[in-house]
Amino acid sequence: MKLIFCIIGISLITGQVLCFDLEKVLEPFLEECNKELGISEKDKPDLKDPKFRCYGACVLKKLKMMENGKLNEQMMIESLENAYPKADNTQKSKIKECVSTANTEKDECEVFNVTVKCVQELGLPKDTV
Repeated sequence: MKLIFCIIGISLITGQVLCFDLEKVLEPFLEECNKELGISEKDKPDLKDPKFRCYGACVLKKLKMMENGKLNEQMMIESLENAYPKADNTQKSKIKECVSTANTEKDECEVFNVTVKCVQELGLPKDTV
């Protein structure tokens, strides 16, 4: 799950947050969503569990990456560019495709799930980092 947050959440605070700082940046949002959804830190993330799908959607909403159950494509692209400065148009196109596909879902939790699966399939090359 860290990969998706690394890709979509990085630009929000400073625009230059590195992946290893991401947890620190996200901590207040993660804690809020933990409380809202009754998730403890002992719970292991499992995208087969609808609770964790909704957890991801909760965090995206807190980050303003999702509104009205839909992803903001421009913010996704900006986050990719900040996380992977060498990302090319192929990766950007794939992110757009992922957003478009995910946004067809009616349930925001499933939007998150589809996004994660799609981004995992993206397989950013190591030299984009």
